[in-house]
Amino acid sequence: MKGPDHGNNQHIHTGNHGRLRARPGDPYLHGTFDECTAGGYQRIAGRDEREVLRGTDRNARYKHPPGSGKYPPGQGRRTSSDFRRPSGRPLISRIVHSMTDSGDEAFQTVRDTAPEHTYRGAVVGCGRMGSTIDDEHVGQPHYPWPWAHAPAMVEARGIDLVAAADEDPAKLADFTRRWGCAALYTDYKEMVEKEAIDVVCLTTRPEPRAEITVGLAELGVKAIFATKPMCRTLAEADAMIEACARHGVILAMACHLNWYGYYTTARRLVAEGAIGPLKTMVCHSPSTLSNIQSHTLALLRLFAGAPAQWVVGLIDTDEQARSEADIPGSGIVVYENGIRTILNSRSESHIYSWSLEFIGETGRIVSRNSHAQFELWAPHPVTGAPAQTHLPGPWHPRSSMVDAIEGVCRSIEAGRETTCPGEFGREALEIAISLRESHRRGNVRVDLPLEDRGLRMG
Repeated sequence: MKGPDHGNNQHIHTGNHGRLRARPGDPYLHGTFDECTAGGYQRIAGRDEREVLRGTDRNARYKHPPGSGKYPPGQGRRTSSDFRRPSGRPLISRIVHSMTDSGDEAFQTVRDTAPEHTYRGAVVGCGRMGSTIDDEHVGQPHYPWPWAHAPAMVEARGIDLVAAADEDPAKLADFTRRWGCAALYTDYKEMVEKEAIDVVCLTTRPEPRAEITVGLAELGVKAIFATKPMCRTLAEADAMIEACARHGVILAMACHLNWYGYYTTARRLVAEGAIGPLKTMVCHSPSTLSNIQSHTLALLRLFAGAPAQWVVGLIDTDEQARSEADIPGSGIVVYENGIRTILNSRSESHIYSWSLEFIGETGRIVSRNSHAQFELWAPHPVTGAPAQTHLPGPWHPRSSMVDAIEGVCRSIEAGRETTCPGEFGREALEIAISLRESHRRGNVRVDLPLEDRGLRMG
C-alpha cells in the first residue's frame, strides 16, 4: 500500500529507508522532530488502515463505510483525558507526526472529533442547497464534496437523516429518490412534532427563513443550521438570534468554509505566529455582498476574533447603490481589535475568481482559485526574505459541509456555537448593507451596529 503523499509540503523530504527527516533550518519544523516511518499511515494502532476506513474495525468511529449503505452504531466516546495530543511541536511537525506515528494518535484524533451522541436530523427546503447542488459541480474539485446538506448529513457522524419538509411535492419526491428518506412533509412543524427532530438544516429561500427559524426554536429543536444569506433585513436577523437564545437553541450559519480543514490549519498557523500578528485580510471577488460574500465575511470574522466596528464602502455604480438588490461591492472593514479587511469586487470575472490573503507582521497566507490553492509566505530562516511554500493540508481532508454538521452536533453537547454562530451571519449582512449605506452617504465611515434595523439587501 502506498504511503502518504507529502507533495504539498516543500520542507519535508524522505531520506534513507523511506524515513521522514526534517532539514536543518527548515522553518516551522524547528524543535524536536522524531524520525518515524513513512509507512506509519498504513497502520493505525496495529490495525490495517483498510479495516478502519471500511468500518470493520470494532473501534472505528467512521459513520460511513464505503459501499455498505448501512451505518454501524457509534462506540462509546473517550473522555478528553484519554487522548494523547502531541505537544511542544510546531504545527507542521504535529501534522506530520500524527500521520506517521506508530501509535494511535491519528485514530484517536479522528474519534475525538465525533459527536458523543447521535441526533435525529431533518432538512427543511429540499431544493438546490438542501439536495441537488452537487450536480452542478461535477469536475470542479475546489474542495471535497458533498456541499448539499442532505448528503452531508448522510455522511456525517453523530446524526441520521430521518425526515424532510418542503411545500413542493415534486421536490420531496426527488429528495426521497436521492436519499431514501421516507418521512416527508409539506408542513415543517408537523414534521418536527411527529419525528422528534433534534437538528434542522434550513435550506429554504432567504425570504421565509427568519419566520421558520423562530418557529423551529419555539418547537424546541436542539439546533438549526441555516444556509446563507441569513435573511433579508437586520430586524429579521435580530429576531432569529433572540428566539434561539430565548429557547436555548443552537443557531449556526452554514458558511461551511469556517470548518474547512485548510482554513482551520491556517488559523492554527496564525495563532502559532507563523506570519506574525495578523494585521490585514484581503478578498478579491466579484460576487454579490449578501449571498456569496456571506461566506467570506463569516470566515474573516472567525480569523479576526472580534466584531466589526466600522466600514467604508464603494459600490461599482450609483445606480446599484440606490437599489436594495444583492450587489457586488468594495470597501474597508475595521474590527474592534484593529485588524482590517479590504474587499475588492473589481477582480477577475470567472468561476475561480475568489482569493483571500491573511497578512501578518512577517508573512502571509494566501488562498487562490476558490479555495483550491493555498500558500504560506514566511521569512526564510537564513536570508529573512519572504519564502513561499504550500500550506500544509489537513491530514484527514473531508467535506467542509460534513465537518460543519458534525461541528453543530458537538455544539449541542458544548452548549454553544463558536465556529459560525448566528451573530456571524447577522454581521455579514450588516457589513453588506453598511457598505452600500456608506456609498449612498458619500463613501463616509459608517459605525456598527446600524440604528435602522429595517434596512434590507436582496
